Amino acid sequence: MMVWLYCKSWDRLAAMEQFTERYIENMLRCLAEEKQVGLGKVAQPLRVAICGTTISLPIFDSVQMLGEERTLSRIDNTLKKFGIS
Repeated sequence: MMVWLYCKSWDRLAAMEQFTERYIENMLRCLAEEKQVGLGKVAQPLRVAICGTTISLPIFDSVQMLGEERTLSRIDNTLKKFGIS
């Protein structure tokens, strides 16, 4: 599930028209619905990938504050750890 999540998150964040908290929240909620899991099951692995810890600001704020380039770069680094580039 985590590799799927990182790949889908990367794709959708990269394609986002506006990199705002509202758009990020909507995207993550849609991913959770697709997998039929709670938002936490999507947010927590992504939080670890981009922040390096399970404790951070709300995930929507964290992603927006990091910005698109840094967020995508950190997801890339996480995917490399799984052997996916």
